[in-house]
Amino acid sequence: AAAGDDEGAAAGAEDAGTVDADEASEAGTAQGTLFTVESAGARNEDPAQTAYLERMREFAAKDPRNQISLRVAEHGHVDKMTLQELDHVPEPYRSDEIVIKVEASTITLQDCMIRRGKWYDMQGLPFVPGSDLVGIVHAMGDRAAANSRCKVGDKVASVVSSGGNARYITLPYDKVIRVPQDTDSDAA
Repeated sequence: AAAGDDEGAAAGAEDAGTVDADEASEAGTAQGTLFTVESAGARNEDPAQTAYLERMREFAAKDPRNQISLRVAEHGHVDKMTLQELDHVPEPYRSDEIVIKVEASTITLQDCMIRRGKWYDMQGLPFVPGSDLVGIVHAMGDRAAANSRCKVGDKVASVVSSGGNARYITLPYDKVIRVPQDTDSDAA
Protein backbone atom coordinates (compact mmCIF):
# COMPACT_ATOMS: atom_id res chain seq x y z
CA ALA A 1 0.00 0.00 0.00
CA ALA A 2 1.28 3.44 -0.84
CA ALA A 3 1.69 6.12 1.81
CA GLY A 4 -1.42 7.98 0.65
CA ASP A 5 -3.63 4.92 0.25
CA ASP A 6 -6.32 5.48 2.87
CA GLU A 7 -7.76 2.03 3.55
CA GLY A 8 -4.79 0.01 2.24
CA ALA A 9 -2.39 1.52 4.75
CA ALA A 10 -4.41 0.22 7.66
CA ALA A 11 -6.43 -2.66 6.25
CA GLY A 12 -4.99 -6.07 6.96
CA ALA A 13 -1.75 -7.89 7.54
CA GLU A 14 -0.84 -8.09 3.87
CA ASP A 15 -1.38 -4.33 3.43
CA ALA A 16 -0.10 -3.16 6.81
CA GLY A 17 3.43 -2.43 5.57
CA THR A 18 6.75 -4.17 5.79
CA VAL A 19 10.10 -3.53 7.36
CA ASP A 20 13.22 -5.61 7.39
CA ALA A 21 14.50 -7.32 10.53
CA ASP A 22 17.13 -4.61 11.22
CA GLU A 23 14.50 -1.87 11.11
CA ALA A 24 12.20 -3.89 13.36
CA SER A 25 14.83 -4.41 16.04
CA GLU A 26 15.83 -0.76 15.82
CA ALA A 27 12.19 0.30 16.25
CA GLY A 28 11.62 -2.04 19.19
CA THR A 29 10.67 -5.64 18.66
CA ALA A 30 9.21 -7.52 15.73
CA GLN A 31 6.94 -9.42 18.10
CA GLY A 32 3.76 -7.55 18.82
CA THR A 33 4.04 -5.01 16.04
CA LEU A 34 1.36 -4.06 13.57
CA PHE A 35 3.54 -4.71 10.55
CA THR A 36 5.13 -7.69 8.84
CA VAL A 37 8.89 -8.27 8.95
CA GLU A 38 10.61 -9.40 5.77
CA SER A 39 14.15 -9.51 4.43
CA ALA A 40 15.59 -6.29 2.98
CA GLY A 41 16.17 -7.89 -0.42
CA ALA A 42 12.45 -8.53 -0.97
CA ARG A 43 11.55 -4.88 -0.47
CA ASN A 44 10.92 -2.21 -3.10
CA GLU A 45 13.25 0.78 -2.51
CA ASP A 46 11.13 3.52 -4.14
CA PRO A 47 10.84 6.84 -2.18
CA ALA A 48 7.11 6.48 -1.44
CA GLN A 49 7.67 3.01 0.02
CA THR A 50 10.65 4.26 2.06
CA ALA A 51 8.56 7.13 3.49
CA TYR A 52 5.79 4.67 4.32
CA LEU A 53 8.23 2.36 6.12
CA GLU A 54 9.51 5.29 8.17
CA ARG A 55 5.94 6.01 9.29
CA MET A 56 5.47 2.35 10.22
CA ARG A 57 8.33 2.56 12.75
CA GLU A 58 6.05 4.44 15.13
CA PHE A 59 3.74 1.40 15.17
CA ALA A 60 6.29 -0.76 17.00
CA ALA A 61 5.34 -1.63 20.58
CA LYS A 62 7.98 -0.81 23.17
CA ASP A 63 7.08 -3.88 25.26
CA PRO A 64 5.36 -6.79 23.47
CA ARG A 65 3.54 -7.80 26.67
CA ASN A 66 1.70 -4.48 27.01
CA GLN A 67 -1.78 -3.66 25.77
CA ILE A 68 -1.65 -1.81 22.46
CA SER A 69 -4.46 -0.53 20.31
CA LEU A 70 -4.90 1.35 17.09
CA ARG A 71 -6.69 4.53 18.15
CA VAL A 72 -8.61 7.19 16.21
CA ALA A 73 -8.81 10.45 18.18
CA GLU A 74 -9.98 12.77 15.39
CA HIS A 75 -11.74 12.35 12.07
CA GLY A 76 -9.60 12.17 8.95
CA HIS A 77 -7.48 9.81 6.89
CA VAL A 78 -5.11 7.09 8.14
CA ASP A 79 -2.62 9.68 9.33
CA LYS A 80 -5.08 10.37 12.19
CA MET A 81 -4.62 6.85 13.57
CA THR A 82 -2.11 6.38 16.37
CA LEU A 83 -0.78 3.43 18.28
CA GLN A 84 -1.60 3.65 21.96
CA GLU A 85 0.45 1.52 24.32
CA LEU A 86 -0.65 1.00 27.92
CA ASP A 87 1.76 -0.35 30.52
CA HIS A 88 -0.51 -3.18 31.60
CA VAL A 89 -2.61 -6.07 30.36
CA PRO A 90 -6.33 -5.62 31.06
CA GLU A 91 -8.13 -7.82 33.57
CA PRO A 92 -11.88 -8.48 33.71
CA TYR A 93 -13.54 -5.48 35.37
CA ARG A 94 -16.87 -7.24 35.94
CA SER A 95 -17.48 -10.87 36.85
CA ASP A 96 -19.21 -11.61 33.51
CA GLU A 97 -16.28 -10.42 31.39
CA ILE A 98 -13.46 -12.22 29.64
CA VAL A 99 -10.23 -10.78 28.30
CA ILE A 100 -9.23 -11.98 24.84
CA LYS A 101 -5.71 -11.74 23.44
CA VAL A 102 -6.49 -10.82 19.82
CA GLU A 103 -4.76 -12.84 17.12
CA ALA A 104 -6.64 -11.48 14.08
CA SER A 105 -9.02 -8.60 13.48
CA THR A 106 -10.22 -6.45 10.61
CA ILE A 107 -10.76 -2.86 9.60
CA THR A 108 -13.98 -2.66 7.63
CA LEU A 109 -15.46 -0.03 5.33
CA GLN A 110 -17.61 1.04 8.30
CA ASP A 111 -14.47 1.62 10.42
CA CYS A 112 -12.95 3.72 7.62
CA MET A 113 -16.09 5.79 7.15
CA ILE A 114 -16.42 6.41 10.90
CA ARG A 115 -12.77 7.44 11.00
CA ARG A 116 -13.45 9.92 8.20
CA GLY A 117 -16.56 11.27 9.99
CA LYS A 118 -18.85 10.14 7.18
CA TRP A 119 -20.83 7.19 8.61
CA TYR A 120 -24.55 7.50 9.34
CA ASP A 121 -24.19 5.98 12.83
CA MET A 122 -21.09 7.60 14.32
CA GLN A 123 -18.94 6.30 17.17
CA GLY A 124 -17.74 8.72 19.78
CA LEU A 125 -14.09 9.75 19.61
CA PRO A 126 -11.63 8.40 20.48
CA PHE A 127 -12.37 4.89 19.28
CA VAL A 128 -10.47 1.72 18.40
CA PRO A 129 -11.51 0.31 15.00
CA GLY A 130 -12.03 -3.37 14.37
CA SER A 131 -15.47 -4.94 14.25
CA ASP A 132 -14.62 -8.63 14.29
CA LEU A 133 -11.84 -10.56 15.93
CA VAL A 134 -10.41 -13.96 16.76
CA GLY A 135 -8.21 -14.59 19.76
CA ILE A 136 -7.36 -16.64 22.81
CA VAL A 137 -9.16 -16.30 26.16
CA HIS A 138 -6.57 -14.70 28.45
CA ALA A 139 -8.57 -14.17 31.67
CA MET A 140 -12.11 -14.63 32.95
CA GLY A 141 -14.26 -13.04 35.64
CA ASP A 142 -15.84 -15.36 38.24
CA ARG A 143 -19.31 -15.43 36.66
CA ALA A 144 -17.84 -15.87 33.18
CA ALA A 145 -15.72 -18.81 34.37
CA ALA A 146 -18.73 -20.46 36.02
CA ASN A 147 -21.23 -19.96 33.18
CA SER A 148 -19.26 -19.84 29.93
CA ARG A 149 -18.53 -22.78 27.67
CA CYS A 150 -15.07 -21.27 27.20
CA LYS A 151 -12.03 -21.52 29.42
CA VAL A 152 -8.68 -19.73 29.55
CA GLY A 153 -6.66 -20.82 26.52
CA ASP A 154 -9.65 -21.45 24.22
CA LYS A 155 -9.77 -19.84 20.79
CA VAL A 156 -12.83 -17.61 20.38
CA ALA A 157 -14.37 -15.17 17.90
CA SER A 158 -16.61 -12.16 18.32
CA VAL A 159 -18.28 -9.38 16.36
CA VAL A 160 -18.05 -6.03 18.18
CA SER A 161 -19.04 -2.45 17.42
CA SER A 162 -15.40 -1.38 17.86
CA GLY A 163 -12.23 -2.30 19.69
CA GLY A 164 -10.96 -5.29 17.71
CA ASN A 165 -7.71 -3.63 16.60
CA ALA A 166 -6.07 -4.00 19.99
CA ARG A 167 -3.80 -6.64 21.49
CA TYR A 168 -6.42 -7.35 24.20
CA ILE A 169 -10.16 -6.72 24.37
CA THR A 170 -12.55 -7.21 27.28
CA LEU A 171 -16.06 -8.49 26.45
CA PRO A 172 -19.05 -10.09 28.19
CA TYR A 173 -18.62 -13.86 27.99
CA ASP A 174 -21.92 -14.29 26.14
CA LYS A 175 -20.62 -12.21 23.18
CA VAL A 176 -18.04 -14.78 22.05
CA ILE A 177 -18.18 -18.14 20.34
CA ARG A 178 -15.61 -20.89 20.51
CA VAL A 179 -13.50 -21.62 17.47
CA PRO A 180 -11.75 -24.98 16.96
CA GLN A 181 -8.20 -24.68 18.33
CA ASP A 182 -6.61 -25.90 15.09
CA THR A 183 -8.42 -23.30 12.95
CA ASP A 184 -6.16 -20.63 11.49
CA SER A 185 -7.06 -17.32 13.20
CA ASP A 186 -6.99 -15.36 9.94
CA ALA A 187 -9.33 -17.89 8.32
CA ALA A 188 -11.71 -17.90 11.28
